[in-house]
Amino acid sequence: MLCVISYFAWAAGIPMDVVIQRFVSSTESTSLLAIPFFITAGSIMNYSGITEKLLDLCDLLIGHVRGGLGHVNILLSAMMGGLSGSCAADAAQECKILVPEMVKKGYDKPFCAAVTAASSLITCIIPPSIGLVVYAYCTDTSVGKMLAAGYMPGILMTIGLMLLVAFLAKKRNYPPSRDRHASFQEIIHGIGAALWALGLPVILIVGLRCGIFSAAEGGAIVAVYATNPTVFLLMVTVLFLIIGMFMDGTTAMIIMVPIFGPIAVNLGIDMVQFGVVLVVN
Repeated sequence: MLCVISYFAWAAGIPMDVVIQRFVSSTESTSLLAIPFFITAGSIMNYSGITEKLLDLCDLLIGHVRGGLGHVNILLSAMMGGLSGSCAADAAQECKILVPEMVKKGYDKPFCAAVTAASSLITCIIPPSIGLVVYAYCTDTSVGKMLAAGYMPGILMTIGLMLLVAFLAKKRNYPPSRDRHASFQEIIHGIGAALWALGLPVILIVGLRCGIFSAAEGGAIVAVYATNPTVFLLMVTVLFLIIGMFMDGTTAMIIMVPIFGPIAVNLGIDMVQFGVVLVVN
């Protein structure tokens, strides 16, 4: 950094105040605030059991074909893209809830590992994608356009991986996970159970593309969509306890209250109660 400052200050003949201004202005973008909100929403939905409902829905849709759990693995990653936006989070979650069942059904461990690792890349593309938000921030590109552009590659990756799994499942005689096709009523019931998660990416993309909210505001809305007042207060309590270890309380309030205050209002939390909770923490 010293080399960069020295170059711009002396070699390039740029005034020092302009150099400092450029460094400071680069930290003022709010786009990156969307990332912790996306992570929060994904974590809440995972721990609330919505991931298992998505897994059941995937099984209803594709579990009847040969190599059913391999297809479920890929389809779940595509749906998880609308929740976590993180490859590592998707792979860890599927290793815990799906891979053991695949091994029990007779799938080879290397096959399970390869499918899980490859399908987790879909999560990085389908919105809300953390990688796309970071790229948009670094290149000053529209976050909404970047997220919207991620759908088609993610869908193509999903189809390509499912075709490969179908070929390998037939060659290795991997069994389906269901004995029969799911009925129409079963599919509708499964969609209804997972509707809360399926609606999240739709709200995000429509809001960003229509200019209803910015990337940071969209991330906050996604987090609110996934939570409730009690969980929100607990989350803010833990966050402020951690922030208080490294930052003065007044500074933390000035930075964080404009972000979390509107969310508390939308959740119907009394602002006096919310203020007392923040100050105590």
